[in-house]
Amino acid sequence: MYVNERDQINYHGFLRALREMHKVSQETVCKGICTVSGMNRFEKGNRLAEKLMRDRLTARLGISGEKYEDYLQPKEYVRWEQRLRIVKAIEERKLSKAKAELCEYEALEGLNRINVQFVEAMRFIIMSLEGADEEELLTCIKKAVKCTVSNPDKALSGFHLLADQEINLIAEQMRLSSPKKVVRDVNAWRISEYEKLIAYIENSCWEKLQKAKVYPKIVYYICQLLLDGSPDEAACRRGLELCHNAIELLRDTSRLYYFIELTESRRSLAEHLMKFDIPASEKSELDEMLKDNNAWENVFKELYEEYKVAPYMSDFCYLYYETECHNMVEVIETRRNMLNLSRVKLGEGICSAKTIIRFEREGMNPSVDLVRALFEKMGLCAEYRRARVITNDVEALMLSIEVVERMNNREIELSEYNLNVLEDKLHMGIVYNRQQIKRWRNWLLLQKREIDKKELYHRSAEVLECSVPRSCVFKMGNKFFTREEWTCLFDLAFETSGELAEESERLIEEVCLEKDDYKFNSANIFKLTFLAGGLESYLGNVGRHEEAIKLGNEMIELFLKNRRMNALSNNLYSNLWCAQQLEADLIDGENAKKILESCIILSKLIRRMNWSNFYAQKLCELETVN
Repeated sequence: MYVNERDQINYHGFLRALREMHKVSQETVCKGICTVSGMNRFEKGNRLAEKLMRDRLTARLGISGEKYEDYLQPKEYVRWEQRLRIVKAIEERKLSKAKAELCEYEALEGLNRINVQFVEAMRFIIMSLEGADEEELLTCIKKAVKCTVSNPDKALSGFHLLADQEINLIAEQMRLSSPKKVVRDVNAWRISEYEKLIAYIENSCWEKLQKAKVYPKIVYYICQLLLDGSPDEAACRRGLELCHNAIELLRDTSRLYYFIELTESRRSLAEHLMKFDIPASEKSELDEMLKDNNAWENVFKELYEEYKVAPYMSDFCYLYYETECHNMVEVIETRRNMLNLSRVKLGEGICSAKTIIRFEREGMNPSVDLVRALFEKMGLCAEYRRARVITNDVEALMLSIEVVERMNNREIELSEYNLNVLEDKLHMGIVYNRQQIKRWRNWLLLQKREIDKKELYHRSAEVLECSVPRSCVFKMGNKFFTREEWTCLFDLAFETSGELAEESERLIEEVCLEKDDYKFNSANIFKLTFLAGGLESYLGNVGRHEEAIKLGNEMIELFLKNRRMNALSNNLYSNLWCAQQLEADLIDGENAKKILESCIILSKLIRRMNWSNFYAQKLCELETVN
């Protein structure tokens, strides 16, 4: 009942399909990071690519690693935890700790070029924060770039593909380099170098999220150079064009990378442009743009100050976040116990109980085929790298992203059409796909008002049971749920009512309120952005207002630190509502008005007009009362 049909679609098939879709050779993709024969083995499935290699290959082909859950072998999981500690220590400015961790990581055996590049990139950030001189920094960044890109100029000309991390390192090298021959204007030369990066990104196959991670930074570097003197009219126009493109990219992806730097740059460039003899209509357009620009800038500066988060970007650790990683062996043990499966029962027809004991007790690396068989027996998809759906059809993956966007915007007809097309494209014998499609259909029916919350309750329970028996979900003890199973529990907890709803809420509260540093930070964005958001609203609705405000403040701080803005307005409004419920004079009318105005600005910024209309209505009600 809970066993998947054997899944023949996994990373190697997707990698090959992605490369063929872009009509590029294996050599073009793997240049500088592995051999063509190695790439060929990855695509055929004869060899499992290490996580950083998987990330880099797909990043070069335009797919961000943030969309995936990764299931790692024990030794690889340990390396992931080490990288996480290094990045975290740097972000917290514990540089002695970061250097010690980095030395340990560098001493590991068998580090490939991408691992070595990670070491050099982290070393560069640490040296920068410690105030190293430019010559030392240039030597370090050149070494980092050369790990995977021997000739940046050739690479930018299409000699081979580049990932966002590589473009970022090349940008840092450009920032510190001097022209090889005498030039009249060094700033102009450097701008022309940055423009090569801009052109590469604009013409790349990258998805928007990848572009948003580095494009705004390079635009900011260009703007710094433009404003380093008195830019002429053409320079102002080019700078404003780039700022507009970068900010729109951030709005589309709900990110805040270099956002304050860009709004400040755009304001300065617009003020310079207004000094020239330009048409009155253009001045009017600039005034309107500056009105929005300054509102955004002011709201975020106030938030950064209130939550004691630095408003300006000072490192590029965000490019090295590796989210949603799980230890395969820990998953096997936890899921086995959760399902009441003895080692003998789990291993029947697959392997001996002794083999499973060796994995669980000694942390040995099981073979991919063995993991697939064990996972399938426990209702888990055999795919070791998962997005929203399991497919080697790149168009289907992109369509799954569009379905979510359409449903969030309540575009019901388009959502239904896309969902029908997607279902035809997917292998529905895979439990993970079947579970995802069923859940989306339930929400579509709810949006169409063809079912009510009572019916959603029963349907959500059925969707959850596609992969795990209900009797095993709510018993005491450690548990492992996939991301899709958590979303089913979310639906039960916060969108329905009943016994299962209460139990689901308890599970989510338990996991969101635990204080493990590795569980509720950039390493688990899903928990931060989805589960905790639902829990915050629930706590407020059941009268636990102080707890809701505390969680809301934690989330706002984490969103700001992680440079995300998709749910900030929700958190701010939830805090306001809870404060109003606690005590009539806890928050006065003027503060409430200011918070609602901020919510409107933030929701319009990410183009959530349904949210901004709701906040506008609340503001109108407040002004009527006062």
